[in-house]
Amino acid sequence: MKQSKFKKYSLLGQLGGWTLLFLIYFMEELDYTSTLNAVLYSLSILSCIITSTYFHYFKLLPILNNGWRVLYFSLTTVLIIFVSTLIYVVFLLLPYAYDYEEGWDFISNFIYYCVLITIIFAGSSLYYFVEAWYRNIQTENLLRNEKLQAELNFLKSQINPHFLFNTLNNIYSYAQTNNPKTAPMLERLSSILRFMVYDCGEDIVELPKEIRAVENLLEIQKMKNSEQRNI
Repeated sequence: MKQSKFKKYSLLGQLGGWTLLFLIYFMEELDYTSTLNAVLYSLSILSCIITSTYFHYFKLLPILNNGWRVLYFSLTTVLIIFVSTLIYVVFLLLPYAYDYEEGWDFISNFIYYCVLITIIFAGSSLYYFVEAWYRNIQTENLLRNEKLQAELNFLKSQINPHFLFNTLNNIYSYAQTNNPKTAPMLERLSSILRFMVYDCGEDIVELPKEIRAVENLLEIQKMKNSEQRNI
């Protein structure tokens, strides 16, 4: 899967998750207040959760990724407690929130939001490390391809001069003795050099050109040693 598709699907997943959570709060609040108030209330609660989630993702998870575990868990615990308390304050202060009962009801709802935010943080942490793993794979593949290309270029630089000088020496020797192999060998060498200079630099090389280059190479080897049949 390409990076762009991975990002696209992850954004759609996040949007779907937040929309589902909004609908759950909205339907729950309709039993206590009007439609408009339910929308405003749900958006207020959801904004607290979303803000804390992305703060955790972009600010706290890099701390964990760098190895500062104690600091990460301490800050995350403080953040969960703070957001759960902030949601309770929203219950009390917003004019469109229904009356909130004191006592055990606060404690149970506080625990509920602590657990809910913890689960959301855990999900975002999983996504963070999956994305980092996927990004590392992409980087490793890129580096591997660059290494292979560098090795191929180095191999070409080592083989081509040797092959070229050796073949030119053969052609010179044939020319001195008026050998009929001189012209055909020179023609095939010219075709190979044209292939190396113009075609090998492209990202995609047509298969017929590859085959023709191999055939020219084999014919040159046969011309050098007429007794050698299997190459």
